[in-house]
Amino acid sequence: MKIPKPPAAERKARYIDGLRHEQNCSVLFISACDKLANARSILKDYRLIGDEVWKRFKLGRPGTLSYYTELTLVYAERVGPPVAHELARPVRGWPARAGEHRPPAAPLAGGPPS
Repeated sequence: MKIPKPPAAERKARYIDGLRHEQNCSVLFISACDKLANARSILKDYRLIGDEVWKRFKLGRPGTLSYYTELTLVYAERVGPPVAHELARPVRGWPARAGEHRPPAAPLAGGPPS
């Protein structure tokens, strides 16, 4: 018997909470690298197919943007600004609303602007 997964928002919140309490720096770094690859892929696909890309995500565009923004803040705190800046770059390329292009956000504290 297959156990159903909790709702996507709950899973994402648990994941972020787990990162906040993770003691192994390697786990944090690997997580950040995985999310960076995902964010770059989302941006590439967004540039190819536009807003259709958000249909792939249970949280849609706003929830996915919020999730990755929160991840960026956690990685800045736990891993360091250079890693967070790399993740922030592709996320800044995602639109906040359908058909909208986002201007570059202000840089994270402690690092160079992108």
